[in-house]
Amino acid sequence: MSSDIKRALDKANLQLAMLDGDNSPEALAKKLIINNARADALYALADAAKAAGNDKAYWSLHDAANAAWGAVNEAAHDLEAAPRRQLLADFQAEHPEIFDMMVAKLTDSSSE
Repeated sequence: MSSDIKRALDKANLQLAMLDGDNSPEALAKKLIINNARADALYALADAAKAAGNDKAYWSLHDAANAAWGAVNEAAHDLEAAPRRQLLADFQAEHPEIFDMMVAKLTDSSSE
């Protein structure tokens, strides 16, 4: 059983590595789903370790689960912001001179 769990976590880590640097909405959604599954599995393993009286393993697994849950939150935030970033990139590509003027105006305004 433990080899199945290790294999599943290794597969999830490989999938995340393959998505590294890809911030498309599809990749962000995949990262969210994979990290959510990792967090759930690690929390369950942590609870099992605690029930077995292994506090050291419990805290190690719990910390790893918290890190995975943090990645879920990060991916959710990035996924929510993706349409705005795309809209801004499209506007910049279509109207570079207007975009440059807007940035210059914002920069001037922030220095006052």
